[in-house]
Amino acid sequence: MGARDMERQALNVYRMRLLGAQVHGAETGTAVLKDAVSETFREGTRRIADTHYIIGSCTPVRIPPRARCRPHSAQLHVFCNQTVDGDVTSSHNVPPGFYDRRDVFVKIVSWMTTNRCNLKCEHCYQDASCATAGELSTDEARTMIDGIARAGFDIMIFSGGEPLMRPDIFDLVAYAAGKGLRPVFGSNGTLIDLPTAKRLKEAGACAMGISLDSTNPEEHDRFRGVEGAYDQTIAGIEACKQAGLPFQLHTTVMEWNRDQICDLTDFAAQVGAKAHYIFFLVPVGRGLNVEPEGLSVLENEELLREVMRKSKDVPVVVKPTCAPQFTRVAEQIGVPTRFTRGCLAGLTYCVVGSEGIVRPCAYMTESAGDVRQQAFDDIWENSPIFKLLRTRDYSGTCGSCDYQEKCGGCRARAAYYHNGDLLAQDDYCAYAQKLPQAQVCC
Repeated sequence: MGARDMERQALNVYRMRLLGAQVHGAETGTAVLKDAVSETFREGTRRIADTHYIIGSCTPVRIPPRARCRPHSAQLHVFCNQTVDGDVTSSHNVPPGFYDRRDVFVKIVSWMTTNRCNLKCEHCYQDASCATAGELSTDEARTMIDGIARAGFDIMIFSGGEPLMRPDIFDLVAYAAGKGLRPVFGSNGTLIDLPTAKRLKEAGACAMGISLDSTNPEEHDRFRGVEGAYDQTIAGIEACKQAGLPFQLHTTVMEWNRDQICDLTDFAAQVGAKAHYIFFLVPVGRGLNVEPEGLSVLENEELLREVMRKSKDVPVVVKPTCAPQFTRVAEQIGVPTRFTRGCLAGLTYCVVGSEGIVRPCAYMTESAGDVRQQAFDDIWENSPIFKLLRTRDYSGTCGSCDYQEKCGGCRARAAYYHNGDLLAQDDYCAYAQKLPQAQVCC
């Protein structure tokens, strides 16, 4: 067994111990651990995938390469969510060979598996419809996954387009799981029936992110561009429940559904979702066409305060996405959150397009590299774009903000509104604009 395999196995043992599993001996096999994970979930215990992707709390995390393999029996401080920095939430005994570090983190990559999609969503950042001729082949995808694993990533999101329209998706999920990654999905849910949900779970999928934008079927169908989409999505949710495949709901905020967001959070809790992720519109792809239907800066601020207050009263995790100011809002109004960093682009997160182009996030057009020409792990470590983002040397109001470390501003919006300047200020911030509503700490 190689050194990397031993590190991964040791960390898996550690993770399982955190979950209360009985793991005897350092030689415990990977297959046994995977069985234990599945069994833990079937018994109703919060499992690794929940803490990593859905719940995001007190996550057992990967040790950075520079901190590995030092013979030192220590305590590993566990931080909330996918962040480099944050407050210590708990600590646990760690097997020898692991360091006590303050920079441990969970790394997430999202692969847009295909441009093909069965819906016609008004806001689609990828302008998805038909598959493109240059999409990665199965073998190229496996090579990319190898690089993702070498780079020390923990979670791999299979998104699209609609990932379930890719014929080899089950094989690639199994391949990613076999490399020690935690496969999860971003899907519209319409293609998930019970056999599909069971097959996904058997392949190693840990969770499904399913899009639902309205409590009103007609409004959801209009936004998603296909009549009957709402009913098919609800059927997909039910299939996941029957198969025992965890899921969370994703909602894109628009002016027309702004007053339904908290109702959708209640719905998420009602149907058994683990979380409700609320996406704030970034105008790219077809989203450019609906930018006028997005919220104003003040409306963004008011909704963030509503959803963070709502998060205290529901048994699901609520996370605003593409609105990193939620970290400031949570602190201002005294709402505890498991997420300690706003924008993760290039820090602990990136995306790979269907044709292999790596970008800091789905809403940024700037290329960090091409996995057909350069190994993913090399791109992640050495791309000038990623190195620039990791300086966090923000300009304007983001550079002088009291909440710079927690929030960081949305780098996609900064680039969009400032001619591609990735470190510019995020103009979509009520606090930076000194609006009175953003200064209130209650």
